[in-house]
Amino acid sequence: MPDAWHTLFLALGLGLAAYLLAVPLHFDPMNGWGLLFTAAVPWAAMIGWPVLVAKRKGNGAQIDFGLQLTKAHVRTAVLAAVYAYGGAGLVALVIEKVHGPFNSVAGQVASAQRGIVLVVFALTMVTVAPLAEEIAFRGLLYTALCKRGISEIVA
Repeated sequence: MPDAWHTLFLALGLGLAAYLLAVPLHFDPMNGWGLLFTAAVPWAAMIGWPVLVAKRKGNGAQIDFGLQLTKAHVRTAVLAAVYAYGGAGLVALVIEKVHGPFNSVAGQVASAQRGIVLVVFALTMVTVAPLAEEIAFRGLLYTALCKRGISEIVA
């Protein structure tokens, strides 16, 4: 469990440090390359620390987190992503029709990006962010809770 806490505090601390570093370097932390930098640093902590812990204390990330990349996994992941994002889009359209337009910070930030930054931002949001969350939360936190005797359903 301490490693799960370390992951969360490291991600928050490095995210704050990235923000504080971006400002004096005249990177806008909410736009362009500054946004990509400040978003990537916490994700690096959410992936890096659990992988390091799995290597040092466990059986390695491939075994501990089930990180095995096969053609079948890639096909399933792509298909699941298409259905998930398509379904989420349809749900958003229905909600917007029922309740009117809605705003989100992520949507506003994304709509302000242009060119290659928009492409990299979109790709990282649909690939790196979910991977980081799966490794940090399902891989490390969920496993730690289950090892502490908490049922899988509650965890």
